[in-house]
Amino acid sequence: MIQDNQPITTILKIKYKEAFKDECLQWMRETASVASHFDGFIEKNICISAEAERELLNLFIFSNKESLERWENSEERMNQTKKGERFIEEIKQKTQLTVLEFMFPSVKLPKRSKMVVITVCVIFILLNSLVPVLQQFFSLLHLPGLLKNLLGVIVMVSLMTFVILPLISKILGRWLIR
Repeated sequence: MIQDNQPITTILKIKYKEAFKDECLQWMRETASVASHFDGFIEKNICISAEAERELLNLFIFSNKESLERWENSEERMNQTKKGERFIEEIKQKTQLTVLEFMFPSVKLPKRSKMVVITVCVIFILLNSLVPVLQQFFSLLHLPGLLKNLLGVIVMVSLMTFVILPLISKILGRWLIR
């Protein structure tokens, strides 16, 4: 699912007309140059596809969905598309991906019900082991009750976020996505 506030990559797989490879590449470079003047433009890449003959990949990265849509709906892009019709046999595929989808296209998310079970177990264990120890330590420092509770929550959430849940995910990863 594409969110509005994260970088987005558009990938066009273009099949160029026979004997028009150089012209098509030049047109793609020109199009990238025009796109680069739009707010939110980050980067472009042009690649020769390894999958089949006469295919080029055109990748545009914009800072967010709104910036990409401004480019997609612009008169400048429509003019460039018209110019490219002389060199393009067909646009075989158009894909839009966020950075994470682009880098990890087959990542499976853990089942929420299993994450609930694990989170409940971890919180229960921490509340009955770590929190009493922290409360005693904070009492030695003569801290007020609310501050002791806040510091306890900060320590517990930090441990869960950076240590415990990543470790559990690594150990139980296969079970979580089944």
